[in-house]
Amino acid sequence: MKNIKTLGLAVLLSCLSLSTQAKSVVTVDDVYAQPNSRTYFTVNLKVDEDKANTYMSFDAEVTLPDGFIAPALVEGQKANNLTVWPDAMVMFGKNISAASQNPMPGTEINGLLSIDLMVRDVAVGDYNVTLSNIRVKSAAGEDHLDNATFTIHVTDVLTLDENSQVAPTELTTPSAIKVMRTIKANEWSTIVLPFDLTEEQVTEIFGEGTQLASFYDYSKTTDAETGDLTIDVEFVDAEPDEDGFLFYAGTPYIIKVTKDITELNLSDMVIEYLEIDDVDSKTTTGSGSRKKPIGKFIGTYVAKTVVPEKSLFLSNNKFNYSTGKTKMKAFRAYFTFNDIASVYDDAAAGARVNFFVKNGNGTTQIQIPELLNDGEYYDLNGLRVDTPSKGIYIKDGKKVVVK
Repeated sequence: MKNIKTLGLAVLLSCLSLSTQAKSVVTVDDVYAQPNSRTYFTVNLKVDEDKANTYMSFDAEVTLPDGFIAPALVEGQKANNLTVWPDAMVMFGKNISAASQNPMPGTEINGLLSIDLMVRDVAVGDYNVTLSNIRVKSAAGEDHLDNATFTIHVTDVLTLDENSQVAPTELTTPSAIKVMRTIKANEWSTIVLPFDLTEEQVTEIFGEGTQLASFYDYSKTTDAETGDLTIDVEFVDAEPDEDGFLFYAGTPYIIKVTKDITELNLSDMVIEYLEIDDVDSKTTTGSGSRKKPIGKFIGTYVAKTVVPEKSLFLSNNKFNYSTGKTKMKAFRAYFTFNDIASVYDDAAAGARVNFFVKNGNGTTQIQIPELLNDGEYYDLNGLRVDTPSKGIYIKDGKKVVVK
């Protein structure tokens, strides 16, 4: 295999507090592509552990094999005005102008930058690519980081990987698709996919006895004596439309299968709809132009999606509250509700969220959510406390006293 050119990457980093003792690490996600297609590769940076120095820029060189072209990268050209913020997925050359906070020591900045990649009529196979001469600069000087190697997997089958930060792209010619998505048998999971499926296809790829349900609505009640809040979240069995489609592209569902699944294999599929349609609750708040749903079911096509604090996600057949550090794999979804913060903060006192699936056989409760046991301390408002002083905190879902 012949290497044809070495290209320079440069990106300006604003206010990234990094460390000197533990070395920063750069990684690049593997890429799956077909011949004569277009995709991109994503560069990630895990920052150092203990130092308060600030990196101002990131530079690297990448050598591409024959048949692979990065249109945005011109030999000898660098992007000196690209500002990248933590956890932002950006295309090369775009400016990002908003961020909530600097990364904590050891934070992974997923999607530091993304580079368009054109794949010509190359042979099917695995192509290794290396980012070399990686340099990060600060006021204290320049640090050289280890090389980062990734693989471009070129296949006849379009592969969508739950561990990849590369989102699906349009596919207009009917082709075989493999979705690498693990689902445990006899447990409820969330799922969202970029293509429609008929009732027959759902049975074919997920198996007989698969249950598929759509988010419908939620309601809340307050106990008159205790004041405890209870939220009931309702799902209904998905029903095929007049054309026989049971599963819609970009719509999140909950699903229960009867056999363990590690991958989904489909033939003659197209991907024409790349948006994800968050599912709103039927119940709303406000009126007129201010009318808004009080609950949402939100899907993602990319791995390492951060689930917002106090949102709910499914794991091991249980709904858990995210502490704001949970990272979700691709082709999954999470829930946000207006009143969820009240339930989260008061869970130990008796507040509850109940999840139900309604169908022709009646109503089935899924699971009462649990606080994610991450060993961290949180104040009574649900905010993480890195160094707790004397007082009452929440740890692993229970109230604890620090003396």
